[in-house]
Amino acid sequence: MPESFYFLFRLNGSHQIGLGHVFRCRELANQLKKEGKESVFIVNTDSVVESLLGDFETIQLPQQYNAEEELSLIKKTVQDFNVVSIVSDLLDYPDYYTRYLRGTKLEIISFHETQIKDNFSNKIINYNSFQDSLELPIDISGSCLGPKFCILPYDLIKKSPITVKPKVKRILLSFGGSDPANYSTYFLNLLGNLNILYKHSIEIVVHLGPSNTQLTQIEALADESNLNLTIRTNVKSLTDLMIESDLAVCSGGNTMYELCFLGVPSIILPQNQHQQYFSSELEKNNILKLISLDKIESKDLIIKTLLEMIENFELRRSFNKESTQVFDGNGLNRVVDSILSL
Repeated sequence: MPESFYFLFRLNGSHQIGLGHVFRCRELANQLKKEGKESVFIVNTDSVVESLLGDFETIQLPQQYNAEEELSLIKKTVQDFNVVSIVSDLLDYPDYYTRYLRGTKLEIISFHETQIKDNFSNKIINYNSFQDSLELPIDISGSCLGPKFCILPYDLIKKSPITVKPKVKRILLSFGGSDPANYSTYFLNLLGNLNILYKHSIEIVVHLGPSNTQLTQIEALADESNLNLTIRTNVKSLTDLMIESDLAVCSGGNTMYELCFLGVPSIILPQNQHQQYFSSELEKNNILKLISLDKIESKDLIIKTLLEMIENFELRRSFNKESTQVFDGNGLNRVVDSILSL
C-alpha cells in the first residue's frame, strides 16, 4: 500500500443506486494513476462495488452508518494518507457532508447529475446532456460541463463507430449494472408476439449487469419463447456486445453515452427523471429515440418505435452520424487535464 494517496474518492453503488458512479470513478482513477496520482476509495458496503474496485485500496463504511462515523472515517483517511483532493460522486450531498467540504482546505471535485454550480467545490464534473449542454465550449480551466467531458471506458474509446447496415440482425438489451426498474423482463415480455422478429430471424442479446437480479425470470422467459434470445452475464467487455449490435434498447445512464460514441442507434427507456431529462435533450438533437416515463406502460408505442427503428435504415444512419459527432471519446483526458490544472 502506498504511504500516501493524492485523491480520496467518496461514492456509493448498489442495485438500487446503480453502478454508473463506480464505473466512471474507476476509469478516472485509472487515468489519474497513469499520471502518477494514487487514489483511495471510501464506499458503502456492497460486494459488487468491492469487486469492481478490486485494483484500488478501498475502505468500506459499516452497513448502517451515521454522519459522525462517515466524517470520522474520511478525516482519518485524509490525515493518515496525506490526501490532497477529495472526489465525490454521490446522488445526493447531505448538509453535514457539504459543510465538511466547505470547511476543509483540500481541493474539492464533485460529480453532479443535474447541477452545474455548488458552494463547496473547486471543480464540478457534469458531463450529462442537460439542456443546451451540446452547445457548451470546451474549457478545461473551469468546470467540466457537457458531453465533451463524458467519461467513457478505456476499452471503448479505442474502437471505431459502427457502420449502420440496411437490415437489423441483432438487437442489444442492456439496462445498466443493476436495472432497478426491471426493464429487461418487461421489454422481453413485450416482444413475445412480434412477428417481424421471427420473420427476419433477429437475434435479441440480453445483457445483465453485475447487480441485475432478473436472471431466473429471464431464463424462464427464454425457455418459453420462440424468439432468438441470447442471455449474457459476467461480461468482461460490454463494448464488444455493442459493436456487434445493429440496434440497442437501454436506459439513460452511462450505457446510453457509450452507445452514442459507437454510433449504435438506440431506444431509451429512462429509469428515473434525471435520465429522462438527459435523453430528451439527445432526442431533441436527433440522436436517439426516447420512450418517456409517462409512456413506459404504453406497449403499443414501444412496439411502434421498435418497428420504426428496425425498418427505417435512413433514420438509424442519421442517428449514427449525429451521435458520433457529439461524443468524441476525449472526455476522460479533458477531465484529467482539468483536474490536474487545479
